[in-house]
Amino acid sequence: MDKRRTALMLRALTHFNEAHCLHLAYPVTVYNIVKVLVQHEHNDEEFEEDLHYTVYHIAVHEANRGVLCEYTMLILFLINGLEHGKPDTIRKICASTIRELSYVRDNQEKLGQSGAVKTFIGVLKRRDSLIQNDAAKSLLYLCENPKNTERILVEGGVELLYEWISSKELVVEVVKLLVKITENALVCLRWRNINGIRLLFSTLKDDDCAKETKLDFLDCLINVCGLDPNSRMDMRGDDNLVAFILELGKSKEHLVKVKARELMNKINNRAKY
Repeated sequence: MDKRRTALMLRALTHFNEAHCLHLAYPVTVYNIVKVLVQHEHNDEEFEEDLHYTVYHIAVHEANRGVLCEYTMLILFLINGLEHGKPDTIRKICASTIRELSYVRDNQEKLGQSGAVKTFIGVLKRRDSLIQNDAAKSLLYLCENPKNTERILVEGGVELLYEWISSKELVVEVVKLLVKITENALVCLRWRNINGIRLLFSTLKDDDCAKETKLDFLDCLINVCGLDPNSRMDMRGDDNLVAFILELGKSKEHLVKVKARELMNKINNRAKY
């Protein structure tokens, strides 16, 4: 049986049968697939696509993700597959596979260390519509590891999210990422220094601001107030902001009202009631 047909069969088997995925996750099998992938200079695009899909199908099942991440060369190959100029199908499969691998906590440091954070920040910087949602979701998962939040900070990710929000591109995954990284005190400090607090309030005041976005932005502000005393002081001293938060605290939307009141308590440095 030629290698093209074998690759096609592997892709089909792993797509339709979870048992095959689990069986194929044995290290020797994964190693052989990886070895063929990284020696891709003699492979045609369809052959590569089939093997990429096979790896993705294996990665969909959580029990397999740790095995896949044992192979640094596979991680690097997947990251390389995200490069602009690669075939769109390959780029999308690679992004989806890394997203699946990022979900597992034990993989997160290795992925970050291998360059996944830097690469995905690059994807968001160039507004790569094909894979930007996968990039944001992966970063969201990767930030479960504090070292990856620090990597986002180093790579200019805080300023990048500011740009996204200020351009009114309120992509759900990007907003959720901001909520996550503001659990870090250094991120909160940077966010204040680039005038991010004002940006959030400005967006909250927009009539078009969706309820889910309001809740996420309020969570960001609660995080910032909890971790950055100077932010609390700045907000407490701004009568217009205080009046706006108090008004939100009367909202007919229950969760908005609850979070606005929690924010007001944070600003006043009181415990949540």
